[in-house]
Order: sequence, then C-alpha cells, then structure tokens
Amino acid sequence: MSAMSQQSRFAARPPGRSAAGFSLLEIIVAVAILGIITLGIAGAINGMLKAQMMISDKDEANEFAVSLGRYLYTEAACTEALANVQLPPISTPPTKVPVAIANYSGFGASAPTVNVSAGMQISQRLRIRELNLANKGTPPQAVVIQTASGPLNYQRQVAQIELLMERQDDGNWRGSAPRYYEFPVLIDPLDGGRIKRCSAEPTNLDYCNVTGGALATLPSGQQICQPAPGSQCFVKGTFATTVCDPNGYGCPAPMLNPVTGTAGCPLGASGNPIAPTQSGFMDVTLPINCGKKCSVDVRQMTTFYLCQECL
Repeated sequence: MSAMSQQSRFAARPPGRSAAGFSLLEIIVAVAILGIITLGIAGAINGMLKAQMMISDKDEANEFAVSLGRYLYTEAACTEALANVQLPPISTPPTKVPVAIANYSGFGASAPTVNVSAGMQISQRLRIRELNLANKGTPPQAVVIQTASGPLNYQRQVAQIELLMERQDDGNWRGSAPRYYEFPVLIDPLDGGRIKRCSAEPTNLDYCNVTGGALATLPSGQQICQPAPGSQCFVKGTFATTVCDPNGYGCPAPMLNPVTGTAGCPLGASGNPIAPTQSGFMDVTLPINCGKKCSVDVRQMTTFYLCQECL
C-alpha cells in the first residue's frame, strides 16, 4: 500500500473516533439510552407484579367473604358461633360492637377451627380490620318454643355482621369497602338480649305455638297445626322464594312447604288453594365468584310465606 493511500485512509477518520468505529461520546449516549429503557421495563414489570398481587388479594378477600357468609347462613353453624352473644338493642344509628365468630373452619383446604375477629390474619397481605355486630332494627317478633321443661319466650330480630378487611401495599395497610351479613336470630329478652339461636324463618312449630295451637301428625306423616279450643285457624306449612339481581349466578332454590312438597299452599276446606300470607322478608347482598379474577355482588331477596286457613 502506498504512503498516499495510507494518508487518505487516516484523513477520512473523524476526530475522536476510535479505530473500532465508536467515539467515547457515542458509547456514553448508548449506555444512557439503554439505562432509560431498562428502567422503563423494570417499572412496567414492577407495576404488573403489583397489579397481579392486588387481583390475587381481591380474589382471596372475596373467597373469604363468601365462605364466611355461607357459614353464617347455615343455621347450626351460626347458632354455634353466636350462642349467648349479646345483640345490641335497636338504636338510630345502629350501635356496633366488636364480635368474634367462634369455631369457624370454612376457608382454605383443611383449615383449622379458628375464632374470627378483628386483627385476624387471612393471608400474608390480607387481614381483618373490623368485625362488628349490630341490630338491623326490624320490629321484634314474639316466638314461643315448647320444650319438655315448658315454653320459652323469645324475640326474633335481625342481626347484622359488618366485615372490613385490609390489604398490605408497600408497607401500608389499606382498607376496602365493608361487607354485610344479615340474618334473623332468636334472643332471650330476660337474659340481656343474648342470642339463643340463628333462625332463617319460623318453623311450623313456631307458628303453631304463636297461634296457641299444637302440631298434629296425619296418617300420611304430614304435620298440621290444630288450633286451640275456640280457635278456627289452621297453619298448613310455610315456604319461601328467592329472587336474585342480577340473575344467573346460582340463585338459592325455593324452600318448599313440607305439607305440599312445593313452594305453595295446599288446598283448603273449600277445595281451593289457601292464599299464602307473607310472613317475612330478608334482603342480603353477597359477593359471588364468577370465574378467575371475577366477582359480582348479587342481591338475594327472600320472601317467606305462611299457609294459614281460618274457618
């Protein structure tokens, strides 16, 4: 190669550019751009992880709330959990008192029996902030239950459980919207208004005792309420129907009349069906899982009926 060609080649190289082809300034700019891109990607990944944890915590909170609701709406479990707990008196606004739900074991696989109360850790990032008991404020209804030792005079009122949960986010605990469970209970007014049992609705025996009658078993095995002497009214079962809004998420089946086996009244003495009398109403809203990362609040409105024929 001639000296002239070598001189031309070196003359064509821009000042400050290395023999490898990149200047120091270009390398610094490239590193800076790569750092900015890396920071953006890291931020996006961190945001996605946080969003995924939030969705997971929300699903877990919904599952716990649904499980607790099923436990409380089971008469035997509810009675065991709240027996002898004092129901606050009716007031405006309702008086809320902290409550512990005993012997709960409905959440998680092979979950141990625990007492649910404020401060309970549901998961690593989820816990109960408050768990309160209040009186819904519906007018009390007298209920008489006959036992071997004599009649028990109770009042049927509606208890309300308020559940508030909170999740940990960046070291801080953030609360969520409260959830409510409402269900009728029988209280003893002579024992400070303590809950004696949970009751979805009066049974045939309850209605019969209230009217002063007595249950009689027919040859077919069906039970009817025979009125006391001088009375001309017969109770022939109870039933209930439920309407859900929105529909399509597993609305509860009707509670059938044990006399007819249907959600209706039997025929009366005239040969026509007995007109049902509305005896109660219960309105609850429950979070229902509708799939992965999906939850919907379903309002369940249950109407209770009494089949009573007065001659």
